[in-house]
Amino acid sequence: MQAGAMTNPQMTTLADALWPRLGIWQRDLIRDLVLVVGFSFLMALVAQIKVPFPGTPVPITGQTFGALLTGAALGSRRGASSMLLYVIWGGAGLPVFAGTVSGLFWTLTSGGYIIGFVLAAFIVGWFCERGWDRRPGIIVGMFLGNIAIYIPGLIQLGFFVPWEKVLPWGLYPFIPGDLIKLYLACLALPTAWVIVGQIRGSAKEASTFTFNRTARGMLMTLVGATLLIAWTVVVASRMEIGVYDITNLSILAWAWLAASITIFGLGLRSLGQRFDGTAKL
Repeated sequence: MQAGAMTNPQMTTLADALWPRLGIWQRDLIRDLVLVVGFSFLMALVAQIKVPFPGTPVPITGQTFGALLTGAALGSRRGASSMLLYVIWGGAGLPVFAGTVSGLFWTLTSGGYIIGFVLAAFIVGWFCERGWDRRPGIIVGMFLGNIAIYIPGLIQLGFFVPWEKVLPWGLYPFIPGDLIKLYLACLALPTAWVIVGQIRGSAKEASTFTFNRTARGMLMTLVGATLLIAWTVVVASRMEIGVYDITNLSILAWAWLAASITIFGLGLRSLGQRFDGTAKL
């Protein structure tokens, strides 16, 4: 086992693999600034993505997905800096938040979630700097990143709505959509590393996660993702904020969700194979 693979906090991120450092601090600083600013505006773009679900006023937006991928691509410090810059853009009056909203975060009901993007990017970036984005285990970092978004989000929401409405309005309606975004991110990252490895033509720098493209793995992943999306649509179509929420799901619905996640995870694991012994879970 290579100790450096586990202990070195400066492991290569996706951004570093695609745009390597030159070792000249002035140029590397400019490079990092370009990445931080660029991803903050990319976040502003994906924040405007809205996918409505029938029967519920709560759409899926691209913000959570953007924050998680920013951390994954840039690493902990640059990812958090990019999301902090995104917060500053909105506070300065630029319409960069979801729905082209702007304002100081403490004046917005969604302001806690916006601060949570900074925390989530740092957490996911920390995991990715240690190689977790190159295998299916990245789901752990993504899940923790999601939690980091909701904790400050729900706390601040509690200052704007009655506390008994915080979870029905600020958490339950978003769980179905966030599950989809979480799994899309978990697919996107290892796949991106495979592509980077092919572009660079170096097996050692490609990934600890490569596709063997077995029919079983592809089929299981497709079935699991289909079941998960179908579950999301069904649950969202029955959901009304403050009236019907995810706590009222039947045992059958929970079993459906558990089966979807299990099949998806097993399929993803079949598609991924480590070809070195570093960075084990």
